[in-house]
Amino acid sequence: MIRLLLSLVCAAFALFALSRAAPAGTLEEISVPSPTLEADIPAVIYLPDAFEPGMPVLYLLHGYGGGQRDWLDAGQTAETADSVFAEPEARPMAIVMPGVGNSWYVDGGQVGRHGNWQTALTQDFIPSAEHRLAVGGARERRFVAGLSMGGF
Repeated sequence: MIRLLLSLVCAAFALFALSRAAPAGTLEEISVPSPTLEADIPAVIYLPDAFEPGMPVLYLLHGYGGGQRDWLDAGQTAETADSVFAEPEARPMAIVMPGVGNSWYVDGGQVGRHGNWQTALTQDFIPSAEHRLAVGGARERRFVAGLSMGGF
Protein backbone atom coordinates (compact mmCIF):
# COMPACT_ATOMS: atom_id res chain seq x y z
CA MET A 1 0.00 0.00 0.00
CA ILE A 2 2.82 2.40 0.87
CA ARG A 3 4.57 1.61 -2.41
CA LEU A 4 1.39 2.35 -4.35
CA LEU A 5 0.92 5.64 -2.51
CA LEU A 6 4.57 6.58 -3.07
CA SER A 7 4.26 5.70 -6.76
CA LEU A 8 1.16 7.89 -7.10
CA VAL A 9 2.87 10.82 -5.36
CA CYS A 10 5.91 10.46 -7.64
CA ALA A 11 3.70 10.27 -10.73
CA ALA A 12 1.75 13.36 -9.66
CA PHE A 13 4.97 15.25 -9.01
CA ALA A 14 6.34 14.23 -12.42
CA LEU A 15 3.17 15.40 -14.17
CA PHE A 16 3.30 18.69 -12.29
CA ALA A 17 6.94 19.21 -13.22
CA LEU A 18 6.27 18.43 -16.88
CA SER A 19 3.25 20.72 -16.99
CA ARG A 20 5.29 23.77 -15.93
CA ALA A 21 6.43 25.68 -18.98
CA ALA A 22 10.14 25.93 -19.60
CA PRO A 23 11.45 29.48 -19.87
CA ALA A 24 10.88 30.86 -23.36
CA GLY A 25 13.77 33.28 -23.09
CA THR A 26 17.42 32.44 -22.72
CA LEU A 27 19.68 33.33 -19.81
CA GLU A 28 23.42 33.84 -20.02
CA GLU A 29 26.05 34.99 -17.56
CA ILE A 30 28.55 37.36 -19.12
CA SER A 31 31.51 39.42 -18.01
CA VAL A 32 32.28 42.82 -19.52
CA PRO A 33 35.77 44.33 -19.23
CA SER A 34 35.92 47.78 -17.64
CA PRO A 35 39.09 49.79 -18.24
CA THR A 36 37.75 52.36 -15.76
CA LEU A 37 37.69 49.82 -12.93
CA GLU A 38 40.58 47.73 -14.25
CA ALA A 39 38.29 44.73 -13.72
CA ASP A 40 35.41 42.87 -15.33
CA ILE A 41 31.77 43.63 -14.54
CA PRO A 42 29.66 40.46 -14.22
CA ALA A 43 26.09 40.40 -15.49
CA VAL A 44 23.20 38.09 -16.23
CA ILE A 45 21.28 38.70 -19.43
CA TYR A 46 17.83 37.56 -20.48
CA LEU A 47 17.01 37.49 -24.18
CA PRO A 48 13.37 36.85 -25.04
CA ASP A 49 12.33 34.08 -27.40
CA ALA A 50 11.23 36.75 -29.89
CA PHE A 51 14.71 38.32 -29.95
CA GLU A 52 15.40 40.84 -32.69
CA PRO A 53 18.62 42.82 -33.10
CA GLY A 54 18.19 46.42 -32.01
CA MET A 55 15.36 45.63 -29.57
CA PRO A 56 15.06 47.78 -26.43
CA VAL A 57 16.98 46.82 -23.30
CA LEU A 58 16.00 47.03 -19.63
CA TYR A 59 18.74 47.35 -17.01
CA LEU A 60 17.73 45.98 -13.62
CA LEU A 61 19.97 47.28 -10.83
CA HIS A 62 20.29 45.25 -7.62
CA GLY A 63 20.19 46.54 -4.07
CA TYR A 64 22.86 46.86 -1.39
CA GLY A 65 24.46 43.53 -0.51
CA GLY A 66 23.19 41.99 -3.74
CA GLY A 67 24.59 40.92 -7.05
CA GLN A 68 23.81 40.23 -10.68
CA ARG A 69 21.60 37.20 -9.86
CA ASP A 70 19.30 38.94 -7.37
CA TRP A 71 16.62 39.93 -9.86
CA LEU A 72 16.79 36.49 -11.41
CA ASP A 73 16.65 34.46 -8.21
CA ALA A 74 14.52 36.52 -5.82
CA GLY A 75 12.66 38.48 -8.47
CA GLN A 76 11.93 35.59 -10.85
CA THR A 77 12.78 37.85 -13.78
CA ALA A 78 12.88 35.13 -16.44
CA GLU A 79 9.50 33.67 -15.49
CA THR A 80 7.90 37.11 -15.23
CA ALA A 81 9.38 38.27 -18.54
CA ASP A 82 8.28 35.07 -20.29
CA SER A 83 4.73 35.61 -19.03
CA VAL A 84 4.60 39.30 -19.91
CA PHE A 85 6.21 38.93 -23.34
CA ALA A 86 3.76 36.14 -24.23
CA GLU A 87 0.95 38.71 -24.19
CA PRO A 88 -0.05 39.89 -27.70
CA GLU A 89 0.36 43.60 -26.88
CA ALA A 90 3.71 43.23 -25.10
CA ARG A 91 6.88 44.57 -26.62
CA PRO A 92 9.74 42.16 -25.82
CA MET A 93 13.07 43.53 -24.68
CA ALA A 94 16.41 42.25 -23.52
CA ILE A 95 17.07 42.45 -19.77
CA VAL A 96 20.56 43.06 -18.39
CA MET A 97 21.35 42.67 -14.69
CA PRO A 98 24.88 43.87 -13.82
CA GLY A 99 26.63 43.07 -10.54
CA VAL A 100 28.27 46.11 -8.99
CA GLY A 101 28.81 45.12 -5.37
CA ASN A 102 27.99 47.85 -2.85
CA SER A 103 29.07 50.67 -5.15
CA TRP A 104 25.84 52.71 -5.05
CA TYR A 105 26.35 53.00 -8.83
CA VAL A 106 28.30 56.23 -8.32
CA ASP A 107 31.85 57.39 -8.87
CA GLY A 108 33.64 56.84 -5.60
CA GLY A 109 37.27 57.12 -6.67
CA GLN A 110 40.06 54.72 -5.82
CA VAL A 111 40.36 51.90 -8.31
CA GLY A 112 40.01 48.61 -6.47
CA ARG A 113 38.14 50.12 -3.53
CA HIS A 114 34.93 51.97 -4.38
CA GLY A 115 35.87 52.70 -7.95
CA ASN A 116 34.18 54.96 -10.48
CA TRP A 117 31.10 52.83 -11.06
CA GLN A 118 28.94 55.45 -12.78
CA THR A 119 31.69 56.02 -15.34
CA ALA A 120 32.34 52.29 -15.68
CA LEU A 121 28.67 51.56 -16.32
CA THR A 122 27.97 54.43 -18.70
CA GLN A 123 31.24 54.43 -20.65
CA ASP A 124 32.42 50.81 -20.47
CA PHE A 125 29.62 48.40 -19.59
CA ILE A 126 26.55 49.71 -21.45
CA PRO A 127 28.23 50.35 -24.84
CA SER A 128 30.11 47.03 -24.70
CA ALA A 129 27.11 44.96 -23.55
CA GLU A 130 24.76 46.53 -26.10
CA HIS A 131 27.24 46.01 -28.93
CA ARG A 132 27.83 42.40 -27.86
CA LEU A 133 24.09 41.66 -27.59
CA ALA A 134 23.01 43.82 -30.57
CA VAL A 135 20.38 45.60 -28.46
CA GLY A 136 19.59 49.14 -27.34
CA GLY A 137 22.12 51.45 -28.91
CA ALA A 138 20.28 54.69 -28.23
CA ARG A 139 18.85 56.48 -25.22
CA GLU A 140 15.24 55.98 -26.32
CA ARG A 141 15.84 52.21 -26.51
CA ARG A 142 17.16 51.95 -22.90
CA PHE A 143 15.21 51.58 -19.67
CA VAL A 144 16.43 51.27 -16.10
CA ALA A 145 14.84 50.14 -12.86
CA GLY A 146 16.41 49.50 -9.51
CA LEU A 147 15.70 48.13 -6.08
CA SER A 148 16.88 50.01 -2.97
CA MET A 149 20.51 50.98 -3.73
CA GLY A 150 19.77 50.30 -7.41
CA GLY A 151 17.06 52.97 -7.31
CA PHE A 152 19.48 55.48 -5.82
